Amino acid sequence: MKFFRARTALYAGLHLSVDGLCAVAVFSRLYAVTDSGIPLFVFIAYNAVAFVLQPLFGRIVDRTGHDRFWLRVSLLVVAASAAIALPVPLAAVSLGLGNGLFHVAGGKYVLARSKGRSAPAGVFVASGATGLAVGTFFPTTTVALGFLLVMGLCLLASELLPRDEAPAPAAPLPRIGARETVWIVLLLATAFLRALLGKAAPTDWADGPAVLVAIAVSASLGKAAGGFVADRIGIRPTALVSVGLAVLLYGFFPGWTATFIAATFAFNMTMPLTLALVNRRYPGREAFGFGLVAATLFPGYVLGLLVLEGNAPFSATLLLCAVPAAVVLACDPRRKEALTHAGA
Repeated sequence: MKFFRARTALYAGLHLSVDGLCAVAVFSRLYAVTDSGIPLFVFIAYNAVAFVLQPLFGRIVDRTGHDRFWLRVSLLVVAASAAIALPVPLAAVSLGLGNGLFHVAGGKYVLARSKGRSAPAGVFVASGATGLAVGTFFPTTTVALGFLLVMGLCLLASELLPRDEAPAPAAPLPRIGARETVWIVLLLATAFLRALLGKAAPTDWADGPAVLVAIAVSASLGKAAGGFVADRIGIRPTALVSVGLAVLLYGFFPGWTATFIAATFAFNMTMPLTLALVNRRYPGREAFGFGLVAATLFPGYVLGLLVLEGNAPFSATLLLCAVPAAVVLACDPRRKEALTHAGA
């Protein structure tokens, strides 16, 4: 575990560059096609492969056990797909493939060595939102080259670090009964609701892309902070305080830049909690568990987009998303076993 923290930080840098590079490629080239049907195809194909298929990619990584090999493959696929002018349908699928494979391979490494802590997962997933926002709102060649540079440096530094010990071999997966199945579904629903609320939150008041990038940065910082706080005070109080604060700020101070950023920070603190709780229910199947959580994000995003386009009351959406998420995260039936504190 000596080099685990350093490699996790480097993987977070890779996450930033992978999501950013994919966003630049999609928005600068794939969405620029004049055929009206192509952007919709790209949107569905890229996100379906990158997110919905992650459990399948996770099964492959778990079965082979070579997470670092698959991580290298994913980076090569993303870099090549972004740099080479492939036909649009092929580029959308290959970018999604590289992105999805990277997430489960990196997630496998981090979760398998996290010893039940939430902080490593928070650090790993945090930077993706920032990379995505920068690539979306500034899809230029210079930004793409910057992401490629970050990717190369982080990969090189990671490869230069001595190998740390491999995680324990996967034990036979325990039989999951009806009650545990329902609980896993509820945990996945919290990630779905978070994605829904994140997209449904109105940002038409935002003054330019810089504010939207700042919101994404706050989401990244919230994900990272949530894991550290949960390891210090426990998952239950972290969930209740963060969701309660988000509801207060989102609901009573709409349209205020500072409070919206703070609310986004607070609500995203629940992301590593969901990952940690799902991971504890799939020992030795960390990539699959990570993929399950990620697979809920695209459907949640789409539903949030429909809610936003339909001008549904945000206050009702806020309560329908935040309250169930807080209840689920705070009422883990195996909470005494799952809660982890610093030093444990």
